[in-house]
Amino acid sequence: MRVRKYLTVLGLAAAAACDGANQPVASPAAGAPTPEFNLSSTCSGPTVVSPTGSTVLTGTSTALTFQMDALCRRVNAIEVYDAASGTLVFSDYTPEFETYQMGTGYNNNFEYRYLTLGGSGVPRGKYYNWRVRTHQVATDGYTVVQVAPWSASGTFGVSPTKPTLSGSISSFKPNLSWTSSDGATQYEVWRYISDWGGSWDVPLTTTSTSFTDTDVCVTSTNTGHYVQYHIEAVNTVSGLRNWSSSKIFYLCGQPPI
Repeated sequence: MRVRKYLTVLGLAAAAACDGANQPVASPAAGAPTPEFNLSSTCSGPTVVSPTGSTVLTGTSTALTFQMDALCRRVNAIEVYDAASGTLVFSDYTPEFETYQMGTGYNNNFEYRYLTLGGSGVPRGKYYNWRVRTHQVATDGYTVVQVAPWSASGTFGVSPTKPTLSGSISSFKPNLSWTSSDGATQYEVWRYISDWGGSWDVPLTTTSTSFTDTDVCVTSTNTGHYVQYHIEAVNTVSGLRNWSSSKIFYLCGQPPI
């Protein structure tokens, strides 16, 4: 009799271990009905919509957009990797319902929102790969039935922040200064002199945030000719850049020949 009782307990323990693959994510209420499973087919996994390819993001946040298959309709996890090093820089394995919208919008798309760019979020000046995974739940609304494979990766870049350019005149020379750019490793000063070949040149590449152009004479009087500048914040590793608005000074006379 003792041997039979021991074998019965051992068999129940083994059965419980085998059932561990489909444990509910929350405890069911007392007397809750047994969840119904639909395993007639398996999830094909979500499809990345945007951002992808050569997309370069300039804002402070973005939405990761994707489509789900017919069975796995809950977000399971989101991951973002540094494209150059393969380092995981962001992940969310507990996405709440509020972070994505049900597929009632354009092309039945879903969105994972609030991915912060720069600051304490995804660093600026780099390229990234991202992917999403979904899962299916039973009719009880919480028991995970199956987890879909990861989507293919989407790719996007995050530009350095836009520098703000200001300038003044001192001893007939233009003095430029600009705000530092998050994600930039250096700055390019771009210059255009009106009626002088019609092209831009780069008189200076610097890590500083100021520049005095000693090659031109400027004045506050409109002589009909001008010099125009803008600053480009550049990440020399990724090649990503962002540029300021322009600053114009009037030339003292005819442009140089």
